[in-house]
Amino acid sequence: MAWLGHPSARKLGGVLMGRERRVALAALVAAIASLLSSATQFISVPAGMFVTAGAILILLIVRWDWIVKICRGTVLLAALVCMIALLTSGGVMYSASTLLRAQVTSTQQTSGGKKPGAKKPGAKKPGAKKPGAKKPGAKKPENPPPPPSPPPPDDWSDHCSALPGADTPALAETFRRLYLGEPALENVTPPPGAKSGGCTGPTTVYGDDLAFVTGMGEDGTMKSLGLISKIYGVAMFLAPAARRVREMIKRYRDLGGWPRTLAGHGDYYGIKTPFGTGILMRSAPVLDNGSGRTQGYVWLPPAAASLWIQATRLHGSWLWARFGGIEKNGEERIKFVSNLETNQTIATIFVDRKTGTARKAGQISSGSTQGPDISQDEVQSYAKGAR
Repeated sequence: MAWLGHPSARKLGGVLMGRERRVALAALVAAIASLLSSATQFISVPAGMFVTAGAILILLIVRWDWIVKICRGTVLLAALVCMIALLTSGGVMYSASTLLRAQVTSTQQTSGGKKPGAKKPGAKKPGAKKPGAKKPGAKKPENPPPPPSPPPPDDWSDHCSALPGADTPALAETFRRLYLGEPALENVTPPPGAKSGGCTGPTTVYGDDLAFVTGMGEDGTMKSLGLISKIYGVAMFLAPAARRVREMIKRYRDLGGWPRTLAGHGDYYGIKTPFGTGILMRSAPVLDNGSGRTQGYVWLPPAAASLWIQATRLHGSWLWARFGGIEKNGEERIKFVSNLETNQTIATIFVDRKTGTARKAGQISSGSTQGPDISQDEVQSYAKGAR
């Protein structure tokens, strides 16, 4: 306590005698108390920071007369300056402590440091059970069942007892997509569902290359035929084309097809066979005699389809194939018509249904049963201008 005898300390005591000096003393004490209260939070701050703070505090007390002189003898102003200096010092120290703590915490997390009191790896709680220990009476967990397949559309489940191709597991997924989509197959007639496609029966397999199912209506009529061919891919045919395709399977044993495509007021299918590409077409979905009955398709086997595509190329636009009657020798007469309103005939051919051969009008003998593989895109380009 020898510092109390210092001349500056005696001066300070004299200064603090009056009312104004008591106010200054209170302000100084408040500043010191603020610094000390802040210092209690700086447990992790190095001791050097406290030494520095103590040196500042001693300097302010011992050299009080300097501050009074600087403040031109106003004691209250001098005390205020001390208080601001001490509070600023405390704030700086508090900020430094916060930053230091954050850095230490980050370093501990990065290096995998443990908090004080953390248990060692592998330490067990009193009474803790080993991993995998079974509770009395607990059942052994079972493997979760696989997610169920998406439910069929309501129109199918409401009318049909089994999904398409259910009796052939290896093909069931493809048949389901043919009839129900989920998702639909590319370059195939859109899935008809049960409403348009009927309910499918057992799968019919032809050798190793072809399998098909037929969809039947409640009245027993064939409403659809979906097939899978290893060579020609998948195809879907709707009535009345489905029955014609069923007959072709008996003849060709393997085939495929293009999707149903619109042409004018009618539509057509391309049929891919081992003898080339054939065409099924009709000019309208119903007969034009006012009866409202469904109009059937005219079938151009590969040899006849070859004559049709040649005539279409020469004419430069779509030609309708229309049935013209039966000749005495049993051949079918088919006319190629450019305009249904004027019924202008561009060419006439004769087709032998038994052999599949075809000839032009005026040609004595029929040619081969073979035909070319006609381009789907070429036919579609002509169909856009059908009238």
